[in-house]
Amino acid sequence: MTLDEARAQYQPILPADGRERSKVCIVGFAGSTRDQFPRGDPDLEIWGMNRLMEVPGFDTSPFTRWFQIHPRRWWDTEKRKKEVQWMRACGIPLYLHEHYDDIPASVPYPRKLVEQAFNQYLPALPDGQYRLDDGEPYHTTSVTWMIALALLEGFKEIHVYGVDMVTDEEYGYQRPACEFWLGLAAGLGIRTVIPKDSALCTQEWLYGWELPGEQQGVIGDKLLNDRRKIVTSKRDEAMAHANFCAGSLAELDHLTAILKHAGRGGKTGQKAAAEMAAVAMKSPAARPQPMVAQQTAAQG
Repeated sequence: MTLDEARAQYQPILPADGRERSKVCIVGFAGSTRDQFPRGDPDLEIWGMNRLMEVPGFDTSPFTRWFQIHPRRWWDTEKRKKEVQWMRACGIPLYLHEHYDDIPASVPYPRKLVEQAFNQYLPALPDGQYRLDDGEPYHTTSVTWMIALALLEGFKEIHVYGVDMVTDEEYGYQRPACEFWLGLAAGLGIRTVIPKDSALCTQEWLYGWELPGEQQGVIGDKLLNDRRKIVTSKRDEAMAHANFCAGSLAELDHLTAILKHAGRGGKTGQKAAAEMAAVAMKSPAARPQPMVAQQTAAQG
């Protein structure tokens, strides 16, 4: 099935005013750009996802559609009770796996049609078959399903805000697919818009022409590793000094207890305790030690 054939079979769900838009903005959780999404553009739809509505102070009123691309057994739990309550009262199209009567705004996400429409754009296998023929669509995040639907509906411009995917989990298996679908959109002639502060479609240095850490104003791995070694060394010194002080205090407490005990045993006991204390005072535990923090501060 071609993309045009899929579009001919699909009936888009329009916003409440019934007017079709040419641009869509997908908004995720990343605080770096989440609140920067454009507002007030009459030609722009705004799509939200998952538990974004639970972000303190976040205004969902500009949103025209919502997505929860997970099975019901995942989101309909006591832990996500607030989200489910919001979903039941949701007044905009809410894409789930299927329609649920207790969630009136729920709309089945057109998974099969999306997969058939974009099968041809996935890498082919050596035998000429497409990967999807073996059940391997390339979606690793809600964002890719949302981009795919935007492409199916024929939007001319796709914005992505609040999506960084820089954590280990996201970067490891979600970000590559997200950038693949953004690249597919660009290849289909769709204008893609990503804010400057987003980590999507960026790199730390220009591979082949630059080396890590050579960029002026850029914090590279080498700089971070060097700084980590310095801080780790200072931490180890401080911990060693703290352990020394703890041992010294324990020894001094022990000597104090001996003196107190000897004081109750007469002059002979006092003389023996005094001799023990004199010997103990020669040990490192009884001598003042310079603080590591003072040493490191002096060294700059």
